[in-house]
Amino acid sequence: MARRGTSKTLSGDVYTQLRDAILRGQVRPGERLKPTDLREEYDVSISVVREVLTRLAEQRLVVAEPNQGFSVAPLSRTHLDELVDARCAIEGLAIRRSVERGDVEWESRVLAVHHRLERTPVWLGDGSERVINPEWVSVHADFHATLLEACGNDIMRGICASLFDMAELYRRWNESAGSAPARDVPKEHRDLAAAALDHDAELAEKLLVEHIRTTRDMALVGIPALTEAAAAGERPGADRAPA
Repeated sequence: MARRGTSKTLSGDVYTQLRDAILRGQVRPGERLKPTDLREEYDVSISVVREVLTRLAEQRLVVAEPNQGFSVAPLSRTHLDELVDARCAIEGLAIRRSVERGDVEWESRVLAVHHRLERTPVWLGDGSERVINPEWVSVHADFHATLLEACGNDIMRGICASLFDMAELYRRWNESAGSAPARDVPKEHRDLAAAALDHDAELAEKLLVEHIRTTRDMALVGIPALTEAAAAGERPGADRAPA
């Protein structure tokens, strides 16, 4: 039976499901996304599928190529370097402003979401298999978004959210590789929360930039394709970043 609902409702539903599938690695980086296949899978019209793919392309989770259609954004050393550079600059400015301007209500939200993050297990099961906990992924995104919440610029926050989603592709595939060196992520988050609550804008920016760059360095070790590119001495400009 065909799904019922308004075009806007169906579009939002399919967008959420496909976005989650990409971020969870259920659809591989570089994999082609055929509108006809997606139409059948989600039981919606082709116009809804194209609207969703266009929206994901605007967020750079999907690449739109003339005469070739859509595909999931590939993992690229060049794209990762450019992404990290953008995140450090834009998120660094956003957290500095947020920490300087945040009021007691913002402090309460930072404290609450960090408490949830600390109490949410990262992995599911008994630890014998590395299966990321979807709830932790959601709370982790909320934590980072809340840190920037008081920056006073909705456009900047939107850009930061889009950059965070793009970085999620690398983080998730790095986790699935399972070969990157260990790091104390909970401590990094605790230090970030503490700097924010102390309204130490300079320290908060420094810690966030280090947090982002450490994730990049681990991806270069943990994701085979990026490891090979790094060993070959690839630098920004060596290939084309996803459009």
